[in-house]
Amino acid sequence: MTLGGYDQSRFNPNDVSFSFDSDDSRRLTLAIQEITATNTLHGDTAPLAAVGILSLVDSTVPHIWLPVPACHAFEKAFGLVYDNATDLYVINDTIHARLQQLNPTVTLKLGNSLFSSETVSIDLPYGAFDLQASYPIYPNTTNYFPLRRASNESQYTLGRTFLQEAYVIADYERMNFSVSQAVFSSDNRSHIVSIASAGNGTTEVNAPSKAQTSGGNATQLAIIISLVLVFSILMAAIALLLFRRKRRKRLEKGGTGSPAERSDNRTPLPAPTSVPEGDIYKRDLSTASTVFTELPAYNRDREYHPAQSQLRPQELLGSPSAAELESPQKALRSHTLNEALRA
Repeated sequence: MTLGGYDQSRFNPNDVSFSFDSDDSRRLTLAIQEITATNTLHGDTAPLAAVGILSLVDSTVPHIWLPVPACHAFEKAFGLVYDNATDLYVINDTIHARLQQLNPTVTLKLGNSLFSSETVSIDLPYGAFDLQASYPIYPNTTNYFPLRRASNESQYTLGRTFLQEAYVIADYERMNFSVSQAVFSSDNRSHIVSIASAGNGTTEVNAPSKAQTSGGNATQLAIIISLVLVFSILMAAIALLLFRRKRRKRLEKGGTGSPAERSDNRTPLPAPTSVPEGDIYKRDLSTASTVFTELPAYNRDREYHPAQSQLRPQELLGSPSAAELESPQKALRSHTLNEALRA
């Protein structure tokens, strides 16, 4: 079963479309216009169904349910024996072997209505009817033919025996379906094609022709290529992300020690040079920069030595302004005068 599409490699396409039945419980209803058989025990037979019937296609039912007259025609053509206890048609071993040798074919001619001119024929080989029943139906394995007698029209059904040889495509959006001859090939490759939405203007969906199937191959190929490209881009992005992660970890492991150890290895700054008392600096307010003025070191007990004077940067907070400071010459004259008076 394929949802939303079909496998174009599994059937022979045709142009017949069947409309959904108005009864929701019997959507897939079609007309069986004729049933014929070839290579039976009596050769090619006349139509097994004298009149056309409307039948439901139902995969939940294993058998084919037909009117009683049609069942009688099958009994004669295939040597069937009706078992009243189980309501099944059984076949003895002799007849079974003969039918396997003849390999008869049952053909159902189907249409959208009982008198539709557009029809499709589905062939069912004897292998589709060659089944066996065992316990609890029969104590021993017994050959039987999956044909059932219908009591009324509501029981006419084409079950899984029919669906073994038929391929059904149902389009619930357009309310129609198609039935085609199933194909069994040694090539098991599937060719899935999606059913286009009704929004594209198409009014019905039929089994696609051979020309349509080639277009489906191109669409499928384009989808596969797109998926491969998307997958390749995704894998490349993942590989790039992993590479960056590994590179970052490698750089982190390549550092020399912890941050604290690295800070201990730094070259220490030189200790500040001690500045003797008496050195004064002033700040040039007009240029907003610090200007250092070297003043002679003064000590009462020793002579003046300009070389011993050093600068010490500090802010002048609460000290006299630069205009009030004595010049070095005035301070020297005062010092000399005081020394002379003491002498």
